Amino acid sequence: MGGLLFDISDEHITQEHDALESVKHRGRAHCGIKHFSCDDLNVTLGVRHNLISDLTDAGRQPISYENGESWIILDGDIVNHFELRRVLASEGYSFKSESDAEVVIAAYSRWGTKCLRYLKGMFSFCIYHQEKRKFFIARDRVGGKPMYFINRYRCFRVASEVKQFLNIPDFKPQFNSEMLYYYLSTGMTRRKTKTLWQDIYELPPGHYVEQSLHGWSPGCPLMAQCWYKLNFNIVPEMDFAETADDYRDRLMESLKNQLNHNYPDGFRLSGDVNTAVTACLANELSGGERIKTFSLSSEGNYPDNIRAATGVAKAIRAENHIIEFKSMDFLMDYDMMIYTNDFPFEFERNICNWMLYAKGHCENRIIIDGEGASQFLFGNLDFYWAYLNRRMFNESATTFFSDLRRFKWTSQKPWLKVINKLRKNAFGRNPILAETVVKKEFLVGEKEMLNDFMPEGGRDKLLAVALQDILMMRESLHFLDRCAAQGKCELRHPFLDHRVIELSLRMPFHFKIKDGLTKHILREAFAKLLPNNIYSKSDIIDSEFVTGAKWQRLLFQTLLLENIDDILREPYVNRDELAREMRKFTTTKAAFSPVIWRLIAINRWKKVFNIQNQ
Repeated sequence: MGGLLFDISDEHITQEHDALESVKHRGRAHCGIKHFSCDDLNVTLGVRHNLISDLTDAGRQPISYENGESWIILDGDIVNHFELRRVLASEGYSFKSESDAEVVIAAYSRWGTKCLRYLKGMFSFCIYHQEKRKFFIARDRVGGKPMYFINRYRCFRVASEVKQFLNIPDFKPQFNSEMLYYYLSTGMTRRKTKTLWQDIYELPPGHYVEQSLHGWSPGCPLMAQCWYKLNFNIVPEMDFAETADDYRDRLMESLKNQLNHNYPDGFRLSGDVNTAVTACLANELSGGERIKTFSLSSEGNYPDNIRAATGVAKAIRAENHIIEFKSMDFLMDYDMMIYTNDFPFEFERNICNWMLYAKGHCENRIIIDGEGASQFLFGNLDFYWAYLNRRMFNESATTFFSDLRRFKWTSQKPWLKVINKLRKNAFGRNPILAETVVKKEFLVGEKEMLNDFMPEGGRDKLLAVALQDILMMRESLHFLDRCAAQGKCELRHPFLDHRVIELSLRMPFHFKIKDGLTKHILREAFAKLLPNNIYSKSDIIDSEFVTGAKWQRLLFQTLLLENIDDILREPYVNRDELAREMRKFTTTKAAFSPVIWRLIAINRWKKVFNIQNQ
């Protein structure tokens, strides 16, 4: 974990500068800084970080290479740095530390920007070569580690968190009106390089910028280059048994890489298939030592399936730590969650991640979680709706109704709800509620935005849902990173290893959904390892906004009462439509509208950061 700062400006930045102090929580062990000059501007590399791969002083960043000509700051970890070190050493490259950051800068010296294809792990980094007067910034394949930048006249700054920009002279916190409408419509606060913050940009996952300062200065255009892109080309002729073996081998290798570090381990155990697999695999690799697992418990068996989680922990003799989930803690922590995240966030499971990771329960540990399995193995309920929709039109009536009965049995959904949902998916357009509750013309003018918000899935709703879920993962990874930094722990995601992802994307859909169950290939690949109750358990994540729990409805009502007056004063809100949605929620059992939640989140975000309307 680390907090990066790369700055080219008039400022002389010290270790006590707000841009480094504001991310002290990202690296309490060490603060390092290196200054350079470039014409009449100052160039600064600064970092707050914890030592992971090299615990000695030699691992302190910034780290130099090539006799001090090039320097690097790195957030994250390169899980294959031992292997890369051996390859580079065989070609004559030498090292003075055990740090993975030094391996990255040596790899850049050897292969240039192509070094990125050799790196495995979650990372973001900045390299500055003072003799060549050139910088290189890059981000990992899926966006596990953050990187933002601002580029204005005589000030170019790269940082891990938005808070590091707030002290820039003459910077005024404002929202991007187009991105505000995008967030209200989709729940996503970033798109390509744009973010909800005006003039603050994000380097997208799988992108880099390499820029010479000869002829370029802050405020001039920058071009981000894509070095990694997901391939959604399915291979229909894949053999299931061979693919299951390959998937098992890749996930096993990924987990072994994630466990190669100097800190105590911990394992998320939520009662679903993916966290059960990682915990059972880790138990196999532990050599008889008991592993530590972490679960959440509260009323209504929410958010974790505690019975299933404790069953897995008992089967593998894990030391299971159950943290009590208190719903009222959310109301007390809500503004702090927004401040920590820098952005509004969706409710869903983010509140669970905050309660587990940000409260210090996993302090000084590296936690292995199951993020990525649901996105790439169709764990969300929306995948199954789209799958049934596809089967309804492409299979025989007998096959379709057989699938429908199995889905009804595993999901425990009422028949009426199942039929109505299928009808809407097949014959109706799913409207974006923001089109009615929000005055689109006030935020984006007459620009047509609907097509911009829909993933490129064509008429294939299953592929469109997959793309949407992967896009939303960019938000969840951001929030997970912030929770871990706040709680002094580090998260690692074996299912997001690029080799695991690439195999998942090539699989035919029926490898992922079968007999009313999702994540089919994961179950079969580890059938001998999983307890029977997990192997056959429905693992569908319901995307309905409200679970039906009384505490959740009460929580939403409380937030609505606290924020409704401010929301109604917003010039872009359609009061009549908003009132209609509110009545629907307060007088019936209707789910809480996602758009109303987002309006509340925007209001709190604006207050936390003192953001003014344009």
